[in-house]
Amino acid sequence: MKQRILVAVVGIPALLAVLCVAPAWATALLLAALSVIAAHELLTAVSGPDKARRWTVLPALCAVQVAGLLGGIAMARRVSAPFLRTVIGALCIGLGAFLFLRQTGCF
Repeated sequence: MKQRILVAVVGIPALLAVLCVAPAWATALLLAALSVIAAHELLTAVSGPDKARRWTVLPALCAVQVAGLLGGIAMARRVSAPFLRTVIGALCIGLGAFLFLRQTGCF
């Protein structure tokens, strides 16, 4: 209980500082970090700590997707559409290959 209160005392002012004062990219990083923590907590609660360790890549991919989405929106305002299609296609192929290799046991 004491640890939760200390986390709230430190975390709430830090959260408000990032949301109110920091630039947009800091908010994106905060959302990505919070999604990693939330996904890991959910996996641990549902499947237990042993199985959750095997799925540690999944929350990290969630964070990358959140950061990538926000970064992609910002980049779309400055870059031409064909280049964006190429980048998005390469990222999708890379993610698919990674998930396939992970499923087959290479990672």
